[in-house]
Amino acid sequence: MTLFQIIQKHGLDQIGGGPSSSDYLEFRKTVVTSILATDMALHGDYVEKIHAQAQRISQGNFQSLDDASCQNERLILCSALIKCADISNVTRPFLRAARWAELLVQECVSQGDLERAMGLPSLPMNDRDKIVLEDSQIGFIRFVALGLFESVCKVLPEMSFTVEYIHSNLKRWEKRKSASHDSGVGSLTDNDPLEQVGCKRRSNSLDCHTNAVEVLRKRLSLDTGYHRHHAAAAMAAAARRRSAGSIPECEAVFHKLPTMPAYARIDHVENENTPAMDHHHHHHHHHHEYEGGPVFCQCTIQ
Repeated sequence: MTLFQIIQKHGLDQIGGGPSSSDYLEFRKTVVTSILATDMALHGDYVEKIHAQAQRISQGNFQSLDDASCQNERLILCSALIKCADISNVTRPFLRAARWAELLVQECVSQGDLERAMGLPSLPMNDRDKIVLEDSQIGFIRFVALGLFESVCKVLPEMSFTVEYIHSNLKRWEKRKSASHDSGVGSLTDNDPLEQVGCKRRSNSLDCHTNAVEVLRKRLSLDTGYHRHHAAAAMAAAARRRSAGSIPECEAVFHKLPTMPAYARIDHVENENTPAMDHHHHHHHHHHEYEGGPVFCQCTIQ
């Protein structure tokens, strides 16, 4: 179900005069254009657009714009802001940026593992034997993120702090790459001097289990004992279904990577001892009894 189907279902499309009104059509166009801007295949085009907009602002060419031109300028800015939000992990304090980097790389290599298990070709960025965390972040900042945020800051100076964080984080990643020892993300703090930062670590060493990492996980709410228990239960359930011959081959391959489907099945509810599925459907089973398959999500714009 798409966003606009949900809006229609709840009658919200009647606000502002209904689906045929100019306000609604303008709203719809803004939403669709902004979402499509997150397609990274178009990243360079949007960076050029926001850079050109910054030049127009500096030259004071906005006073004589007609309504259509003003709307186009708004769409460019909205698209740029959505793109900034989409890759904002590199603009956070280093401790948080590093944790997000590990999670993103882990997602990529997990996809690569699944592709190889299914006999499909895999990109180098999804190969855990080739990707290096530091190199991936340095390249992403230099060639993707920095140009976008610098251009947006020329239009919105209030966002200059993001560029400052990006430059700071880039120095930290470069220092980690050239360092001769490995302290791991879990041992870092936002105020650590550069010389205390560890060196490059391949993706197969992403999972640290130090006390510092456990503290970090609690701070960021990215991992809990409840989630780990549920993931283990999901793996056990999948194994029972495979041995009983009740699980399709494609799903059996998917269950070789339990982390993603286990997390996909879990939603936040007020009572963390109650799984989201039971919470919504008022079942009375314990969460370790759930044996459903992976949840696949697909979003479309209509």
